[in-house]
Amino acid sequence: MAQTTMYKAVVNSPEMLLASGITNAQTTIAVTDASAYASATLPMPMTIGMEADAETVLVSNITSNVLTVTRGWQGSAKAWDTGAVIARLFTAYDHDTFKANVEDAITQIGGKAAATHASRHATAGADPIAPADIDAVPTSRTVAGKALTSDITLAASDVGAVPTTRTVAGKALSSNVTLAASDVGAEPVHIKASSLSVLTSAWGADSTYATLGYTQKASVAVTGITASMSPRITFGSAAILLDSLAPFCESYSGGVYIWAKAAPTATITVDSVEGVTF
Repeated sequence: MAQTTMYKAVVNSPEMLLASGITNAQTTIAVTDASAYASATLPMPMTIGMEADAETVLVSNITSNVLTVTRGWQGSAKAWDTGAVIARLFTAYDHDTFKANVEDAITQIGGKAAATHASRHATAGADPIAPADIDAVPTSRTVAGKALTSDITLAASDVGAVPTTRTVAGKALSSNVTLAASDVGAEPVHIKASSLSVLTSAWGADSTYATLGYTQKASVAVTGITASMSPRITFGSAAILLDSLAPFCESYSGGVYIWAKAAPTATITVDSVEGVTF
């Protein structure tokens, strides 16, 4: 079975006195001096009173000289007068829990009764505890075909893996590998679109290439174009006559950006846009 919670003791069980009387339902208790419990591990049981009618409470918090408690944790909750003693004493709960946890631990060792287990040790007899009885692994078990009789060192081949020193298209497997078409002798990806119209409303102010005199920017949607592609653009003859368009463009995911010195006053035509991934 599962072990039951045990609570820490406090050396010499220092006594405190109630600073004022409390009712049988009050869960905050003011004491005269709680400094002896300033570093105590909480929660912990404490006992109010010293006679047969004592009440054990469970203290969950101590702030300055005020205790926060669960009343009637053992014994009945009752009213207490100013000056009543409260301290961390050895309680019935401590005794019963300690006894039950020890008995449970002994029982779990091989699933043997305490008397049987102890008697076999006393007579130097065999103690039939199997690895599984103590959550251990037998040495006859293997890892990747290697016995657990000693430390095991595994190589990549032991687990069907390849060493990181191996390469793919000349790139080591020590990290994720990204291959380009050129890495495997493949043709580059080529996207091309033709006869695209750029409306006057597509243009807007932009400072990317303002130092070159190009202060207007427009986006041209091209299906299949990605930001990593190298783009090329060819304008229609009427657009070229404007002598305002930049001879370059930049790709983004889904199209290309173009620039002009001034926003065209009419729709211009892009003869072709090509995007290539090398």
